[in-house]
Amino acid sequence: MAETPVLEAVAREGVGKGAARSARREGFVPGVIYGGGDAPQTINLKYYELLKHLKAGKFLSTLLNVKVDGVDNRVICRGVQRDVVKDKPTHVDFLRLAETSRIKLFIPVEFINRDKSPGLKRGGVLTVVRPEV
Repeated sequence: MAETPVLEAVAREGVGKGAARSARREGFVPGVIYGGGDAPQTINLKYYELLKHLKAGKFLSTLLNVKVDGVDNRVICRGVQRDVVKDKPTHVDFLRLAETSRIKLFIPVEFINRDKSPGLKRGGVLTVVRPEV
């Protein structure tokens, strides 16, 4: 089985706009982990560590392990809110998964070796009917 990426996080004490703004001033991105039969947990993620995972791609369809103060949480990202001007992440929502959880994901279809295809070399066109499954 593949290794699940690990994100380090710390628990956030306050909730609401004031606590989120102070976390952003300190270089964190506020977030929440919900679901899985447990109470929602507010967290702070390091900005540059989160940005590294976001730029790697497929963040919304990757199973992650978020360590909150040493406690592991198997999660999947359900949403990333971004600043409208700077396009920086401002908030992240994670869905906690139990061992028996069933979820629906949209996986993007990637076409490899397009340049080696004989049909495309002769002037053919690749028609994508379904960009995700």
